[in-house]
Amino acid sequence: MYPTLMEKIIQILRIPYIWGSLALLNGLVFAAQSISVWIVAALMLLFIVFLKIQGEAEHHTEGKIFAGGPLIMIGWIMGFSIRGIIF
Repeated sequence: MYPTLMEKIIQILRIPYIWGSLALLNGLVFAAQSISVWIVAALMLLFIVFLKIQGEAEHHTEGKIFAGGPLIMIGWIMGFSIRGIIF
């Protein structure tokens, strides 16, 4: 059977670099402004909801699934750092 739309979205969100790139883009666009902090908080909440939907982690995939949370923070910091250097 073909995967449903929700299964495709979950497969995409399992890639931790997706979470990091969303935060990086946020940092590049909004730097360290108030709206940027709210977006990062929303991303972290969405990540927690994703973990709840994901269910129990298996031993061989748990590192990849949980890596998205720290990558949100790292991507955001890198984003506004890069913006600060460029501008």
